[in-house]
Amino acid sequence: MLGLHPTLGDTRDLSDATGQLLIYRDNVGYDEIILPVTRQSDGSQIHRVQFAESPPTVPRKAVLAATELAQRLDANGRVQAYGVVFDTQGALDPSSKDAVDEIGALLNQRPHLKLHIVGHSDNVGSPAANREISKRRAHAVCVVLVSEYGISRERLTANGVGSLAPLTSNGSEVGRARNRRIELVVQ
Repeated sequence: MLGLHPTLGDTRDLSDATGQLLIYRDNVGYDEIILPVTRQSDGSQIHRVQFAESPPTVPRKAVLAATELAQRLDANGRVQAYGVVFDTQGALDPSSKDAVDEIGALLNQRPHLKLHIVGHSDNVGSPAANREISKRRAHAVCVVLVSEYGISRERLTANGVGSLAPLTSNGSEVGRARNRRIELVVQ
């Protein structure tokens, strides 16, 4: 496993009926990365990032290459991460791998780049629920970037803004799908 270091702050194991979770909290205690843990017979831990099982239900724009992400960040300070897809609970869909690969490549190419990973939602549900699901989406991307791509946790901040910044009308499923997204914003 790459990228998870004791210097991240508070680290603790939680056990419950579904297994164990390893929680990494930033040094100021506001943002957490929660990783499912599987213990092997020799006592070692395997951290597994869980992706959703369901296939995406709406068409998406093509995944942007790391170089295109970098160009748009340089020009605008923000870029939509096309191809990052979630289930209704905020878990990453397996089809998101190519998009997350490109985000990981961008961050590895620019070792001093710090990003806000900003989750957005449609307007279905309460504002509080929409903020929560958008935060889970951003958090899921951070977890994968730290655990699978070796990105330092200090370079990422997960934020959820719910339905406060739609790209288009939420009046149709296509519009709602477009509004459920992740954006990368330079810190």
